[in-house]
Amino acid sequence: SVYIDDYNDNNGRPLNVHRLKFPSTLKYIGDDAFKEGKTLGSSTFGCGSYSSADNANDWIYTTYDLSLSTNLEYVGSNAFGSGKSGSIVKIAENLSNLKTIGDNAFKNVLLISYDENESLKLPAVESIGSSAFENCTALKAVQLNANSTLTTIGASAFKACSAMEDIFIPSSVSSIGSSAFANCSKLTDVISESSVLAAHIFENCSSLTNLTLSPSVTIIPEYAFYNCSKYADSEQFPNVTSIGDYAFYGVTFSSFDLKDCTHVGEYAFGGSTVRSVNLSNVDYIGAGAFAACTSLTTLEIPNTVTNIGIRAFEDCEMLETVVFDKDLFNEYMFSGCKNLTSVTFNDVPAITEIPAYMFNDCESLSSLAVITPESATLETIGEYAFNNTAFTSISLTKIQNTIGEHAFSNMKHLTQVIINVETISDYMFAGSPTLTTVVIGSNVNNASSVDA
Repeated sequence: SVYIDDYNDNNGRPLNVHRLKFPSTLKYIGDDAFKEGKTLGSSTFGCGSYSSADNANDWIYTTYDLSLSTNLEYVGSNAFGSGKSGSIVKIAENLSNLKTIGDNAFKNVLLISYDENESLKLPAVESIGSSAFENCTALKAVQLNANSTLTTIGASAFKACSAMEDIFIPSSVSSIGSSAFANCSKLTDVISESSVLAAHIFENCSSLTNLTLSPSVTIIPEYAFYNCSKYADSEQFPNVTSIGDYAFYGVTFSSFDLKDCTHVGEYAFGGSTVRSVNLSNVDYIGAGAFAACTSLTTLEIPNTVTNIGIRAFEDCEMLETVVFDKDLFNEYMFSGCKNLTSVTFNDVPAITEIPAYMFNDCESLSSLAVITPESATLETIGEYAFNNTAFTSISLTKIQNTIGEHAFSNMKHLTQVIINVETISDYMFAGSPTLTTVVIGSNVNNASSVDA
């Protein structure tokens, strides 16, 4: 057997070799063995050069030929790769005995397979370390068997493999690190039989169109499919119970059934094209969870929800109808929903507050049941709560506490206001050019500015 542990001199600098071909008997390549893959001098096999910080000599990258090394079992951490590597590593078509690939083993390496499809076959691999193949821009595919013994795929293991087109993840995989396949811009097909995903796992895989997940997947981690802008099939997530922050941000779903889901994280669907969602069992809706879902048209907030974050549905420009089964609001909740016309409260108990900016710039909203003369429970309206809405008349006779500044400003259709509250706040109706009638009741003690 042949073992190589270190290919540096006593000072840690690589020896002066330009091309190295390994024998078929090689089984073990140790940590840092050919780290950075650079050598001083000139070589026809170099693929690039740069000047070192210490002198003006050129560093020339080395070509390593593993095409005969089919018995290789172990490649250690940083064996060929590093932060500034650019080595050429030629590999056998089938590394049938390779079991362990260490952290950064081939990071930034120009990895060339003798397979005409630039495919790497790893039938026996058990562990792939963090950043093991990160930025291997020539690698198009990795072939793993369905009966694979692979258990671990490290963080960023295949990150930025910009030529990779497909990947199969076997059921044996029980641990996947963050960003394992992130920024693989040509990745179109993914089949995963594993029950786990990872944060950022397919982030920025902008060509992903075909995905098959194990039905045992119940948790979608944060940023898992962030900016997978071509992916549209929501049926691959039938048993999901929790969706992390930004998990599906920018994804092109048309609908998503959250019937078993209880947690929707911050901006989980932000910027996506989802037109309808089933929130029937959701307990938690994070900040901006559906913000800028510009195709969403209808929405029902069920009584199962106990928390809604700020800006949850902000800038859903096509949202027309909202039904509340529970009085749970937050700031900027529907701000910028320009086509919102109907807001209904089903068996909702007494509503006491409309938070700041809640209906700001809902320029098609012309009425709301809680600000009519019959509404005796509303106590607080936050600043800019109804700024730039389409109300023609407003009656505020039962408000007991406060109304924020600009609460009803810039109302272009407002003609009449009946107000009998203790304090009229600054700029409460500012910028409302059609307002002609204001009836002020006896309870008003301080009118800061009824400015139209």
